[in-house]
Amino acid sequence: MPNWKIHFALSKKRTEETFESLHKWIDENKEDVGVNHRNKNHYYTEELRQHVFNTFGGHEAVSEWLFHIALDNLDTSVTNDWRNNVSDNNFHKFGFKDNGYIFYNEDDLDEEDLEDEFDVSEDE
Repeated sequence: MPNWKIHFALSKKRTEETFESLHKWIDENKEDVGVNHRNKNHYYTEELRQHVFNTFGGHEAVSEWLFHIALDNLDTSVTNDWRNNVSDNNFHKFGFKDNGYIFYNEDDLDEEDLEDEFDVSEDE
């Protein structure tokens, strides 16, 4: 799963805030139980949504909580593919089309291509 540094950076890019306390709460028992920490705070219930809303910053925090969970599960899927030789692709791009369908594409990129893909100029 993406580490906190990545979760913080993505939240900052999406919202201009790191949501550090939210991400740490989501993963609060990770050190004790490893991947099984996802049995807590990594699924949707109205009660958890309300807790995130009230504790961490309203609708924006709820979106970051759901995005964190989605990224963790995508990361697990990709890792599963690599371990089981389902796919050697290392670049996954997804988004939502105007009609609500999910856009998805994957590609094999070397390190230089990956760096180019994520290079952000100072003008952006």
